[in-house]
Amino acid sequence: MSADFKGIRPLADLLRLFIAPAIWLAHLGALYAAEALICAGPQRGHDDKMSWIVFLFTVAALMCLIILAVRTFRPGDGVPRSSGQTSAWFRRITLLLAVLSGSGVIWTSLPTAFLPVCSSAP
Repeated sequence: MSADFKGIRPLADLLRLFIAPAIWLAHLGALYAAEALICAGPQRGHDDKMSWIVFLFTVAALMCLIILAVRTFRPGDGVPRSSGQTSAWFRRITLLLAVLSGSGVIWTSLPTAFLPVCSSAP
């Protein structure tokens, strides 16, 4: 039976690589969609709404990335530590992508702290 499932572990490791960039992409898309929907509505209270939306989406994305990073190196995740160099390489790359995606989430949310919401270009 273990011979049937021998190829599943590398596939799971490979798919785990895409989780952190997917969280970053979801955060970026959610912020752009929220800004577009808020700016399309009535012209009152944009700053307050957008500030809360950015705060909530950013905290949620960063928490997901932290959980991913912790679960990647948690000792009780059911993955044997002697599963080879490839698994260790995937774990390190997953952690690096989680850190990179975390910096991307913070970088994406910074303009809302410094620029007015729904401003038009001069």
